[in-house]
Amino acid sequence: MNIKASLTPSSEQAVILLMVLVQFINMVDYMMVMPLGPDFAKALSIPVDEAGFIGGVYTFAAAFMALLLANRLDRFDRRWALLCCLAGLTISTFLATLATGFYSLIAARIAAGLFGGPAASLATAIVIDHVPEERRGKAMALLMSAFPTAAVIGVPLGLEMAHWFNWQAPFYLVSASALIVMALIFWMLPPQSEHLAAARKKPPFKITAALADPMMLQGLSITGTAIFASFLFIPHLSPYIQFNLGFPREEIGTLYMIGGLATYVIMHITGRLVDRFGPVSITWLAAAGSLTIIFTGFMPPALWPVMVTFAGFMAFNAMRNVAVQTTNSRIPAPQQRAGYMAAQSATRHLVSGFAVAVSTFILTTSETGALDHMASVAWLSALFTLMLPWQVSRLHRSLTLRKQQQAEKRALAT
Repeated sequence: MNIKASLTPSSEQAVILLMVLVQFINMVDYMMVMPLGPDFAKALSIPVDEAGFIGGVYTFAAAFMALLLANRLDRFDRRWALLCCLAGLTISTFLATLATGFYSLIAARIAAGLFGGPAASLATAIVIDHVPEERRGKAMALLMSAFPTAAVIGVPLGLEMAHWFNWQAPFYLVSASALIVMALIFWMLPPQSEHLAAARKKPPFKITAALADPMMLQGLSITGTAIFASFLFIPHLSPYIQFNLGFPREEIGTLYMIGGLATYVIMHITGRLVDRFGPVSITWLAAAGSLTIIFTGFMPPALWPVMVTFAGFMAFNAMRNVAVQTTNSRIPAPQQRAGYMAAQSATRHLVSGFAVAVSTFILTTSETGALDHMASVAWLSALFTLMLPWQVSRLHRSLTLRKQQQAEKRALAT
């Protein structure tokens, strides 16, 4: 039976909501660790300068597992595969509460990344399976809104729980929440195995085949371009805002909350705009907005108030990401979706790490703590920002041509 044809709008929304919950749990589990660094350092006698590794290992573990499982994720019922990944994430997150030092906590976070990465890829694939292209922009925006929601609600709540109780409390909360989400998926989500029938006609995703597929390479390329342009700035936003622009440290939390709210709102607006006008137009709009923020906020002298620069950067970055993800969702066949999303996830993690390394190499710190050579980073980000609409336009033309050819084949077959 065709799942898409049998779904009512309400059940389609239920599936999307379940996957948003999966992404929300995943994002909170990942994002809450970095600001908890001082708590780990105090409770477990971990040097402060090593606490950053606790958050970083999750990213590398997720990228590694995404590459390892990319060829296998489409060979199983997505529902059971997702439940297995969530079970692993739940256990790994709980095991972090039992850590007695640096290495035991690192091991728990590596395990969380190994399960969290594939869970995110499967959740995205399930949404793509259920939502037709004409409504997919809105669905992708809803799915991606888990990130700003985690930033605005999940992470602050976790930090408060650590303050009220102890550093283990946020991990207990995430583990319990993951169990609830698993129960909802088991109860509400039907089997997700329709792609297995399609695999009999065309083989599942393979990385070697993807590297030989021009369309998939273009899709991974636009992901890499968007991430590289963003992560040249993202790790350095807080010190730049404080030491270059003179923003008070005690108001940084408010700044990030406003940025998260702006991201959330823009994502939902962008989803509707992508469905109505297509991803190419929206990518050009996002590029224009991003370039404006780059040239007026990150090149001296800054022309906007810090709040406008930060919220604008977050909002236009969100707009760009929704357009890119919607475009990518149209590339893989049903039996290739989870694997392709895993490859995309690995690309995202690896490119973000490379961008951080490049920007860190370019920037230097003055005696006052200000970041020097930010203008060079801004020019590099502007170059990649301008490249992205051209790449999306080219890929969109290829996807449109493929769709026309498939329609002609079906017409001839009938």
